[in-house]
Amino acid sequence: MIHALQRQHPQRNRPPAISLHNHLYALSRWPDADHCVVRQPHLLPRVLLWRPRQQRKLATARRHAAEQGVEVTFESGDVYALGYDDASFDVVHAHQVLQHLSNPVAALKEMRRVTRPGGIVAVRDGDYSCFSWAPLDPRLDRWQELYRAVARKNGGEPDAGRFLKRWALEAGFSDMRVSSSTWTFADSESCRWWGALWADRCDLSAIVSRLLGSV
Repeated sequence: MIHALQRQHPQRNRPPAISLHNHLYALSRWPDADHCVVRQPHLLPRVLLWRPRQQRKLATARRHAAEQGVEVTFESGDVYALGYDDASFDVVHAHQVLQHLSNPVAALKEMRRVTRPGGIVAVRDGDYSCFSWAPLDPRLDRWQELYRAVARKNGGEPDAGRFLKRWALEAGFSDMRVSSSTWTFADSESCRWWGALWADRCDLSAIVSRLLGSV
């Protein structure tokens, strides 16, 4: 059974899901991997945990899953106190989650608790200080500076990617596979999508008021 701690932005979440899907199929200890992976090239979580304050998006996700005929349970919960017994899941997958937490190590410990012995905890996070663009633009430099400042003001770590191994070690993990990858937005369509995603964040979230408070 898969437990996914997910955020919004389905298109952005698809590549990590495919990567985890391929990893599961490659493991000899998962000969019956079809029990946790759909026929399409992305994961089918049995339980998908949503942040409590996103009830409207939770309802939208449930409706979308029903329209697609996908059998998945969506729940609100606390990553520091998951409401499941020990060893409840084969796989726990958290994409772009730890960077927003004030105590990522505690969250990893809780993910480890609900994962069965021999199971997998898969986490992936960005590293905002590694973002780059061309042509150079001081406005984007300022955006990057402000976003990292407000993320840390909120108790998070926008450069979480580089800390994942250390956090995992502190959480008690020992058998780890560490890797990195790069997303490139070079064609008009992908640049337009990425720009629109951040425009929506500025229009629809509290990020602007927090940014103004950081100026």
